[in-house]
Amino acid sequence: MLQIIDVHKAFGGRPVLRGLTLDVHEGEIIALLGASGSGKSTLLRLIAGLDTPDSGDLRLGGASLLTVPVHARGFGLMFQDFALFPHFNVLRNVAFGLRMRGLPNREADAQAALALARVGLADFALRDPADLSGGEKQRVALARSLAPQPSLLMLDEPLASLDAALRDRLVEELRAIIRSAGLTAIYVTHDQREAFSIADRLGVLHEGQIEQLDTPRALYQRPASAVTARFLGLNDIYPAARLAAAGLPVTVEQGDVLIHPDGVTLAAEGLPARITAARFAGAVTEMEAQTEHGLMLHFSMPSAHAPPAEAAVHLRIAPSAVQPITAPPAAR
Repeated sequence: MLQIIDVHKAFGGRPVLRGLTLDVHEGEIIALLGASGSGKSTLLRLIAGLDTPDSGDLRLGGASLLTVPVHARGFGLMFQDFALFPHFNVLRNVAFGLRMRGLPNREADAQAALALARVGLADFALRDPADLSGGEKQRVALARSLAPQPSLLMLDEPLASLDAALRDRLVEELRAIIRSAGLTAIYVTHDQREAFSIADRLGVLHEGQIEQLDTPRALYQRPASAVTARFLGLNDIYPAARLAAAGLPVTVEQGDVLIHPDGVTLAAEGLPARITAARFAGAVTEMEAQTEHGLMLHFSMPSAHAPPAEAAVHLRIAPSAVQPITAPPAAR
């Protein structure tokens, strides 16, 4: 549906996007995960037409978008600050963009009411925005983005201003709403939990390039670079030679190797280690252990069976958990 081809963008001489290439397929939700300054918001602004790339191309259905004005692209863009008009009720907030496009008031209100129903706010049309909770404001902003029936919906950190518990609930609602509307969507965030929950495919954005792009499960289970691994919280990365000296089943002689926490467990026999930290997290406890060779390894286990800090243990490391970190293929 949408092709982003070798796009470069700099501000004040500072490169923000560096030859970024990405294909977005019809009906999928792509999440882009990256730290502040990685180029996430800049990419959305380029797609929306609010900025112009220094070089490269953006194509919709094979046709370049570079000369297509913002209003003619037919895209929806939702920001983290809901930007609701305080002097309009909910219905008029949602209908505002439709009216600005010249739609008659009655038709705009009818289309806005349908959008409110889609996000579960059919009874909120006459409410004042000041009387809404954070989650309700977020859904009004989403309804406003859905009302013009965009061919592509872009969401820029839409849940960043909400508390963690509300984010976890609303990201599931967002995915269901986008799915039910049959939309193609690009969702950018710095929060991996959000990205894992909403995405069909997930890209890690680093220094203006897509480091790796895959399904959330595949990305987590097989990060292809140290950048991707560390951004996903997988920090047990060591030189291959050091792991080989510790007796781990390393398949390469050079380069860095990730010890994936999902493959580390306690065992009756195995690698001697000492628990250096045990952080209770409800049903599971996050464990940190140091081996006799000085390796720090992290894993989690059911809290009911977790040993205390300073306990002497043995670790079993599954061969599949010992993963060489290689350069990722070009993301497409």
